[in-house]
Amino acid sequence: MKNRIVQLDALRAIAIILVMFNHLDLTGLTSQYSQVVFGYLRQGGWIGVDLFFVLSGFLISGLLFNEFSKSGDINIKRFLIRRGFKIYPSYIVLIVVGTLIDYIESHEIDYKGLAVNLVFLQNYFPRLFKHTWTLSVEEHFYFLIPLLILFVMTRRREGELKWWFFTIASVCLALRIFKILSIEEFDFYALFARTHLRIDSLFFGVILNWCYRNYGLKIRMLIEQYKFAIVAFILAVSMLPFLYSRSTNLWIAGAPVSLLYIGFGLVLLLSMNYEPNQLTKFLARIGTYSYSIYLWHVLVNIYWARFCQQMVNGSLYWTLYFAGFFSISVLVGMLSHKVVEAPFLKLRNRYFP
Repeated sequence: MKNRIVQLDALRAIAIILVMFNHLDLTGLTSQYSQVVFGYLRQGGWIGVDLFFVLSGFLISGLLFNEFSKSGDINIKRFLIRRGFKIYPSYIVLIVVGTLIDYIESHEIDYKGLAVNLVFLQNYFPRLFKHTWTLSVEEHFYFLIPLLILFVMTRRREGELKWWFFTIASVCLALRIFKILSIEEFDFYALFARTHLRIDSLFFGVILNWCYRNYGLKIRMLIEQYKFAIVAFILAVSMLPFLYSRSTNLWIAGAPVSLLYIGFGLVLLLSMNYEPNQLTKFLARIGTYSYSIYLWHVLVNIYWARFCQQMVNGSLYWTLYFAGFFSISVLVGMLSHKVVEAPFLKLRNRYFP
């Protein structure tokens, strides 16, 4: 875990756990109390994606700020190549495996969906893997953010970043509200997945990093002084998606999404303000593999649920399913990281340091 920030890796683990809750299959859950509890967890678990977005914006912009401060420039080509070595290998393996499984089961290949996934437009067009829409938003961000940071830094007007963020955040919010008012029925991708609706979460991570590196001491003092009010705000905004379903309460896609990434930004700052404990370090180990876990957990979920349904019925099925879904997803993610992701990261660091 050399050169990694333990607290942020722990937040990655929390994010992937939330996303996995969002994909739970509640079939076989017989207890009414458990149905309510896990039903709420599944309903609101999607907020883990917003936590991922804020973390990504914070960390990626940090790399770019550091490079510019050291060299006075940003090598955009090298940045994109390094991102490619991180993202593409595991992603391509997922696509190959998923396509093979799809062909074995249906004896046909969705070439259009496959092409859409390969060019990272799966948040705009029919796709092969539904959960990979988040990678499209991230990829589009990777192409935009180095250009923006280089633009403001070379002009020695980095303070303009805050105005860029306010503009992007305002436009994204306005577009989401317009979509809420114009849409006739719930459409997840139209409301929540488009890059032009969600990229403000990533840019908030950028402005957060800029503020932290320029006003870190003042921010830490404010965090300590108002930590109880901050925690209350975080709890209030993060509980809304658990209490109100986004499929029947379209207003969730509006201001609550903006408040949500602000809340997660505060979570990030709070975590940076405290030394990691044993629980944090344990979560950080899981967070190290969060990308691979995210890629594979949907396939694990589908086929593990089928296996459990064939094995037993009743509450035992769901207990077996729940434990297996989380543990197998983590194990598959670890395996994918070690077999695919880690070797390519070594190659990246050797040839594109």
